[in-house]
Amino acid sequence: MSHKYNPDQLPAGFKYPEAFKADTFADNGLFPWVGIDCDSKVGQMLLGLVKEAGNNLIPFASLELGDGDAACFDGNDVSGDPSVIMLILDGSSRAYGFSDFNEWLIKAKQDANKYCAQ
Repeated sequence: MSHKYNPDQLPAGFKYPEAFKADTFADNGLFPWVGIDCDSKVGQMLLGLVKEAGNNLIPFASLELGDGDAACFDGNDVSGDPSVIMLILDGSSRAYGFSDFNEWLIKAKQDANKYCAQ
């Protein structure tokens, strides 16, 4: 299972952040956030959908509580520390994002702790 798309599928100049490691989603420690398997049909479909919509987004995680949220890197950001833009797939008008992967990771860990405490 790969959590990184092939370089030829990414916008020119895009770099994954250093903090985004292959084991970011190991052992389901961030559940209810789940890493998107870039090699899967779902991963390829989601990447295709954002490209068709004209967005330079790189999906990397989804919230598996029926919220319809997918975390995506801003593919236009070539700094190596891209912001995280949330795709809200439930038809609501919710919108949010994070300044970078580390900020998203803090929130994902909070969500995981809250979920585990229930």
